Amino acid sequence: MDSSLKDLKGNSAWNTKRAMRDQCVELLCGLDQAIALTLPQVQMRTAKQGFQVASASRLTPEFFGQSKANPGLISPGTERLLEYALYERYLPGRDNQEAPWRYLVHRQVPLCNVISSDGWGEIDLLGVTHFGHPVVVELKKEKSEDTPLHALLEAACYAISLKANWGILYKEIVDNYSSHDLRLIPEEPKAIPLVIAAPELFWTNWNRWSTSGVGVPSDTQIAFGRLCAGFAERNMPVARVSLSHAGWDEKSPLSSDGVSINDVVSFFPGWPT
Repeated sequence: MDSSLKDLKGNSAWNTKRAMRDQCVELLCGLDQAIALTLPQVQMRTAKQGFQVASASRLTPEFFGQSKANPGLISPGTERLLEYALYERYLPGRDNQEAPWRYLVHRQVPLCNVISSDGWGEIDLLGVTHFGHPVVVELKKEKSEDTPLHALLEAACYAISLKANWGILYKEIVDNYSSHDLRLIPEEPKAIPLVIAAPELFWTNWNRWSTSGVGVPSDTQIAFGRLCAGFAERNMPVARVSLSHAGWDEKSPLSSDGVSINDVVSFFPGWPT
């Protein structure tokens, strides 16, 4: 493997249905090298840049897309509405037992330190486990053309960057949620769980026995599960979350009460303690 996880994430050839099984096998064989090549590509944010934890909670869907340069409202996409509804539902103070995180503390976490993102992008949702570990949540809408492998590559890249930037981000999260006992670990986390969250239809599209899963090679799910196990062995345990937003027609606002978790499938022995 002569490519980093970040390079693979940005390679469209690594986001196709028919190639996913073989690519999972290939990546598992060269996973250590791919991770090692990703580390020097991480961009370090400064304390002055910060991570905008406080501002994330103030931006509501009605204001997505507003700017002085382009006045007027831009209708937010399905994934962004789903993201905000989840973020609202699992804010600190609204404890839960159903999700693989205790709280969600940030959304759209920036990972680049320059105007050009250089492919780093943002973490969709940042969670905290009951043991105080950060959780990277990669969110996909039900009609997304991204493969689960591509979502995993995104989440893993972001976890590597998050670990390197943890000192600054930790302080910002603690300061913003000072009235809540997050039990957040101050030291660089040894393990960062990865969660791929999407509506059930997204996952059905990757079931080769379904009509929409035509073209998915046999044993693709097995190969993906083995790759997830490989990430778990390298302190990035993976979980798949199936979301429900029953009754939502995507034309009206999605409230935090309208989204729920149907199922959680773990590809690892257990969360870090």
